[in-house]
Amino acid sequence: MAAPPWNPEDDDEKRSLSAKLREQRLETVVAEVERVALRLFDQDGFVNVTVEDIASEAGISVRTFYRYFPTKEDVLHVRLRREARTLRAALEERPPGEAPVRSLRVAYEQVVAFEDPVHVGRWIRVIAATPSVLAGVIGAIQLINNAAIRDFFASRLGVPEDSMAPWIWAAAAGGAIEAAHIRWHLNGGDLNQIISEGLEILERGMTMSAPAAAAIPPAAAIPPAGNGQRKRTAAPPSVT
Repeated sequence: MAAPPWNPEDDDEKRSLSAKLREQRLETVVAEVERVALRLFDQDGFVNVTVEDIASEAGISVRTFYRYFPTKEDVLHVRLRREARTLRAALEERPPGEAPVRSLRVAYEQVVAFEDPVHVGRWIRVIAATPSVLAGVIGAIQLINNAAIRDFFASRLGVPEDSMAPWIWAAAAGGAIEAAHIRWHLNGGDLNQIISEGLEILERGMTMSAPAAAAIPPAAAIPPAGNGQRKRTAAPPSVT
Protein backbone atom coordinates (compact mmCIF):
# COMPACT_ATOMS: atom_id res chain seq x y z
CA MET A 1 0.00 0.00 0.00
CA ALA A 2 1.39 3.38 -1.01
CA ALA A 3 2.18 5.86 1.71
CA PRO A 4 -0.19 8.84 1.93
CA PRO A 5 1.05 12.00 0.26
CA TRP A 6 3.11 14.36 2.38
CA ASN A 7 1.08 17.10 3.95
CA PRO A 8 2.94 20.15 5.36
CA GLU A 9 0.15 20.59 7.93
CA ASP A 10 1.23 17.28 9.51
CA ASP A 11 4.65 18.78 10.27
CA ASP A 12 2.99 21.88 11.72
CA GLU A 13 0.86 19.71 14.00
CA LYS A 14 3.92 17.75 15.15
CA ARG A 15 5.83 20.96 15.89
CA SER A 16 2.81 22.35 17.72
CA LEU A 17 2.49 19.21 19.84
CA SER A 18 6.21 19.22 20.57
CA ALA A 19 6.01 22.86 21.66
CA LYS A 20 3.05 22.10 23.92
CA LEU A 21 4.89 19.21 25.54
CA ARG A 22 7.95 21.39 26.15
CA GLU A 23 5.75 24.09 27.66
CA GLN A 24 4.01 21.57 29.91
CA ARG A 25 7.36 20.21 31.07
CA LEU A 26 8.59 23.74 31.75
CA GLU A 27 5.48 24.57 33.80
CA THR A 28 5.75 21.30 35.73
CA VAL A 29 9.41 21.86 36.65
CA VAL A 30 8.87 25.51 37.55
CA ALA A 31 5.82 24.69 39.71
CA GLU A 32 7.69 21.93 41.56
CA VAL A 33 10.74 24.10 42.23
CA GLU A 34 8.46 26.91 43.39
CA ARG A 35 6.61 24.55 45.74
CA VAL A 36 9.84 23.23 47.26
CA ALA A 37 11.41 26.67 47.54
CA LEU A 38 8.42 28.24 49.26
CA ARG A 39 8.30 25.42 51.78
CA LEU A 40 12.01 25.92 52.57
CA PHE A 41 11.68 29.71 52.69
CA ASP A 42 8.74 29.43 55.07
CA GLN A 43 10.50 26.85 57.21
CA ASP A 44 14.03 28.24 57.41
CA GLY A 45 13.75 31.87 56.28
CA PHE A 46 14.35 33.24 52.80
CA VAL A 47 17.84 34.57 53.52
CA ASN A 48 18.96 31.26 55.05
CA VAL A 49 17.97 29.08 52.09
CA THR A 50 20.49 28.75 49.26
CA VAL A 51 19.94 27.85 45.64
CA GLU A 52 21.88 24.66 46.39
CA ASP A 53 19.33 23.81 49.12
CA ILE A 54 16.43 24.30 46.72
CA ALA A 55 18.05 22.33 43.91
CA SER A 56 18.91 19.42 46.21
CA GLU A 57 15.42 19.26 47.68
CA ALA A 58 13.79 19.51 44.22
CA GLY A 59 16.07 16.83 42.76
CA ILE A 60 17.65 19.06 40.13
CA SER A 61 21.09 20.54 39.56
CA VAL A 62 21.98 24.11 40.40
CA ARG A 63 22.55 24.67 36.70
CA THR A 64 19.01 23.52 35.97
CA PHE A 65 17.67 25.89 38.63
CA TYR A 66 19.34 28.85 36.93
CA ARG A 67 17.96 27.73 33.60
CA TYR A 68 14.47 28.49 34.93
CA PHE A 69 15.17 31.21 37.51
CA PRO A 70 17.74 33.99 37.02
CA THR A 71 17.86 34.57 40.79
CA LYS A 72 16.45 33.09 43.97
CA GLU A 73 14.08 36.06 44.24
CA ASP A 74 12.48 35.17 40.89
CA VAL A 75 10.86 32.14 42.53
CA LEU A 76 8.51 34.59 44.27
CA HIS A 77 7.32 35.94 40.91
CA VAL A 78 6.10 32.60 39.57
CA ARG A 79 2.76 32.87 41.35
CA LEU A 80 2.21 36.36 39.96
CA ARG A 81 2.80 35.28 36.36
CA ARG A 82 0.53 32.26 36.79
CA GLU A 83 -2.17 34.40 38.38
CA ALA A 84 -1.96 36.98 35.57
CA ARG A 85 -2.39 34.29 32.90
CA THR A 86 -5.41 32.85 34.67
CA LEU A 87 -6.88 36.32 35.20
CA ARG A 88 -6.47 37.35 31.56
CA ALA A 89 -8.17 34.15 30.39
CA ALA A 90 -11.03 34.60 32.88
CA LEU A 91 -11.56 38.24 31.88
CA GLU A 92 -11.77 37.31 28.22
CA GLU A 93 -14.79 35.14 29.03
CA ARG A 94 -16.79 37.92 30.69
CA PRO A 95 -19.75 39.32 28.70
CA PRO A 96 -19.15 42.70 26.99
CA GLY A 97 -22.09 44.43 28.68
CA GLU A 98 -20.96 43.62 32.19
CA ALA A 99 -19.54 46.42 34.37
CA PRO A 100 -15.72 46.11 34.29
CA VAL A 101 -15.20 45.92 38.06
CA ARG A 102 -17.95 43.32 38.34
CA SER A 103 -16.20 41.33 35.61
CA LEU A 104 -12.99 41.59 37.62
CA ARG A 105 -14.74 40.34 40.76
CA VAL A 106 -16.11 37.29 38.96
CA ALA A 107 -12.83 36.60 37.18
CA TYR A 108 -10.90 36.70 40.44
CA GLU A 109 -13.16 34.00 41.83
CA GLN A 110 -11.69 31.71 39.16
CA VAL A 111 -8.17 32.87 39.98
CA VAL A 112 -8.55 32.11 43.69
CA ALA A 113 -10.26 28.78 43.01
CA PHE A 114 -7.24 27.80 40.91
CA GLU A 115 -4.80 28.39 43.78
CA ASP A 116 -3.87 26.31 46.81
CA PRO A 117 -4.55 28.32 50.01
CA VAL A 118 -1.59 26.68 51.75
CA HIS A 119 0.69 27.75 48.90
CA VAL A 120 -0.68 31.31 48.94
CA GLY A 121 -0.27 31.49 52.71
CA ARG A 122 3.37 30.46 52.48
CA TRP A 123 4.00 33.00 49.74
CA ILE A 124 2.55 35.84 51.82
CA ARG A 125 4.38 34.78 55.00
CA VAL A 126 7.73 34.63 53.21
CA ILE A 127 7.29 38.10 51.72
CA ALA A 128 6.03 39.57 55.00
CA ALA A 129 9.04 38.14 56.83
CA THR A 130 11.60 39.29 54.23
CA PRO A 131 11.68 43.08 53.71
CA SER A 132 14.51 42.75 51.19
CA VAL A 133 12.22 41.08 48.62
CA LEU A 134 9.20 43.33 49.17
CA ALA A 135 10.13 46.02 46.64
CA GLY A 136 10.76 43.43 43.92
CA VAL A 137 7.44 41.70 44.54
CA ILE A 138 5.49 44.97 44.55
CA GLY A 139 7.19 45.94 41.30
CA ALA A 140 6.28 42.58 39.78
CA ILE A 141 2.66 43.03 40.86
CA GLN A 142 2.60 46.39 39.08
CA LEU A 143 4.22 45.09 35.90
CA ILE A 144 2.49 41.70 35.70
CA ASN A 145 -0.83 41.57 37.53
CA ASN A 146 -1.91 45.20 37.39
CA ALA A 147 -0.97 45.24 33.71
CA ALA A 148 -3.55 42.50 33.06
CA ILE A 149 -6.22 44.56 34.83
CA ARG A 150 -5.15 47.76 33.07
CA ASP A 151 -5.33 46.13 29.63
CA PHE A 152 -8.79 44.80 30.40
CA PHE A 153 -10.12 48.18 31.56
CA ALA A 154 -8.66 49.95 28.53
CA SER A 155 -10.13 47.40 26.13
CA ARG A 156 -13.54 47.22 27.79
CA LEU A 157 -13.99 50.98 28.02
CA GLY A 158 -12.47 51.75 24.65
CA VAL A 159 -9.96 54.30 25.91
CA PRO A 160 -6.48 54.75 24.44
CA GLU A 161 -3.79 52.49 25.85
CA ASP A 162 -1.73 55.52 26.89
CA SER A 163 -4.66 57.10 28.72
CA MET A 164 -4.06 57.57 32.43
CA ALA A 165 -7.50 56.32 33.48
CA PRO A 166 -6.92 52.53 33.06
CA TRP A 167 -3.64 52.80 34.97
CA ILE A 168 -5.37 54.50 37.89
CA TRP A 169 -8.26 52.01 37.96
CA ALA A 170 -5.85 49.08 37.76
CA ALA A 171 -3.81 50.49 40.63
CA ALA A 172 -6.97 50.93 42.69
CA ALA A 173 -8.19 47.40 41.92
CA GLY A 174 -4.74 45.95 42.55
CA GLY A 175 -4.60 47.78 45.88
CA ALA A 176 -7.97 46.34 46.89
CA ILE A 177 -6.79 42.83 46.00
CA GLU A 178 -3.52 43.25 47.92
CA ALA A 179 -5.41 44.61 50.94
CA ALA A 180 -7.70 41.58 50.80
CA HIS A 181 -4.71 39.22 50.80
CA ILE A 182 -3.19 41.00 53.81
CA ARG A 183 -6.46 40.88 55.73
CA TRP A 184 -6.82 37.18 54.92
CA HIS A 185 -3.24 36.54 56.05
CA LEU A 186 -3.80 38.32 59.37
CA ASN A 187 -7.37 37.26 60.18
CA GLY A 188 -8.05 34.13 58.11
CA GLY A 189 -11.42 33.48 56.50
CA ASP A 190 -12.50 32.91 52.91
CA LEU A 191 -9.98 34.59 50.59
CA ASN A 192 -12.39 34.53 47.66
CA GLN A 193 -15.08 36.28 49.66
CA ILE A 194 -12.67 38.85 51.09
CA ILE A 195 -11.36 39.77 47.61
CA SER A 196 -14.92 39.99 46.31
CA GLU A 197 -15.89 42.29 49.20
CA GLY A 198 -12.86 44.50 48.55
CA LEU A 199 -13.68 44.85 44.86
CA GLU A 200 -17.32 45.48 45.71
CA ILE A 201 -16.26 48.43 47.86
CA LEU A 202 -14.23 49.70 44.92
CA GLU A 203 -17.14 49.12 42.54
CA ARG A 204 -19.50 51.17 44.72
CA GLY A 205 -16.94 53.94 45.04
CA MET A 206 -16.28 54.35 41.32
CA THR A 207 -19.19 56.52 40.29
CA MET A 208 -17.45 58.57 37.63
CA SER A 209 -19.27 59.38 34.42
CA ALA A 210 -18.96 57.75 31.05
CA PRO A 211 -16.88 57.80 27.90
CA ALA A 212 -15.25 61.13 28.43
CA ALA A 213 -11.85 59.68 29.29
CA ALA A 214 -11.24 58.86 25.69
CA ALA A 215 -10.72 62.60 25.41
CA ILE A 216 -8.12 62.70 28.20
CA PRO A 217 -4.68 62.98 26.58
CA PRO A 218 -1.58 61.40 28.09
CA ALA A 219 -0.18 63.46 30.96
CA ALA A 220 2.79 64.63 28.89
CA ALA A 221 0.42 65.99 26.23
CA ILE A 222 -1.54 68.23 28.63
CA PRO A 223 -0.22 71.79 28.25
CA PRO A 224 0.14 73.90 31.40
CA ALA A 225 -2.44 76.59 32.02
CA GLY A 226 -1.46 80.23 32.19
CA ASN A 227 -0.87 80.17 35.93
CA GLY A 228 1.41 77.15 35.71
CA GLN A 229 -1.34 74.69 36.67
CA ARG A 230 -2.45 71.94 34.32
CA LYS A 231 -5.76 72.47 32.61
CA ARG A 232 -8.72 70.54 33.86
CA THR A 233 -10.13 67.79 31.66
CA ALA A 234 -13.34 65.84 31.53
CA ALA A 235 -13.97 63.06 34.04
CA PRO A 236 -12.93 59.52 33.00
CA PRO A 237 -15.49 56.91 31.98
CA SER A 238 -17.33 54.81 34.51
CA VAL A 239 -16.02 51.39 35.40
CA THR A 240 -19.20 50.44 37.27
